[in-house]
Amino acid sequence: MNIKLVASDLDGTLLDDSYQVPQDVKNTVKAMVNKGVAIAIATGRMHRSAINAAKQLKTDVPIISYNGAMIKRAFSGEVLRHVTMPEDKAKIIVDLAMAKDLPIHVYINDELFVPAMTPLTEWYQKAATVKAIVYPYLNEAIDNFGSPTKILIASEPEILEKFRLEAKVWVGNSLYITKSHRQLLEFLAADAGKGEGVAMIANSLGISKEEILCIGDNLNDLSLFDAGAVKIAMGNAAEELKAAATWVTYNREDGGWCAAMKKFVL
Repeated sequence: MNIKLVASDLDGTLLDDSYQVPQDVKNTVKAMVNKGVAIAIATGRMHRSAINAAKQLKTDVPIISYNGAMIKRAFSGEVLRHVTMPEDKAKIIVDLAMAKDLPIHVYINDELFVPAMTPLTEWYQKAATVKAIVYPYLNEAIDNFGSPTKILIASEPEILEKFRLEAKVWVGNSLYITKSHRQLLEFLAADAGKGEGVAMIANSLGISKEEILCIGDNLNDLSLFDAGAVKIAMGNAAEELKAAATWVTYNREDGGWCAAMKKFVL
């Protein structure tokens, strides 16, 4: 097996509990780069939130952010892809969430808009190292700044599932709906998806699906798995992702990421 491209999720996969890249991961990435293996970050995060990981890896990796809706190089800032939600469908999701008083984040042009500060927003600002813009009328933000790249709704899993089903009645298949965490439901353009982003990068490098390894931990990584022949689920991954995996590695905190690279890449 000759892996030429590794596409990795960040949270729950490559980063530690402090949202930093552990030293053993840095060492492993350096060995992979020296071997000629290409690295891509594939995350649900904002692009500007994911840059810190790339800086720690010290390589100008392409960052597949917003679950595939944006692809942008970490250092040069070159935009390879950016797809946004249909404006009318985005406004429907905003209206549904606001009517139910659910915590909501709207991402436009790599900025985070919220109707008010909430514990979710305060946590996100710290974890993502970004500053939210308070904009009480989110649909006006869409009118003034453009269509969202992503909308995120937070709540308990059972509430999110009811919301997803209701939203589907209104938007059908016009949006890509996924979860990056059991309590986070995300809406994006229909042609978003981590797998689509990886396929685009691989095509530009002349790399086939058989030469791609994908590694992640949550349901938004099911799309990521579509892009590679080797599909690695973390030990702490969602059960549905484990079921779709080629191999299940150790938990993140037990060195699962490095173990997978040593087994399949180095």
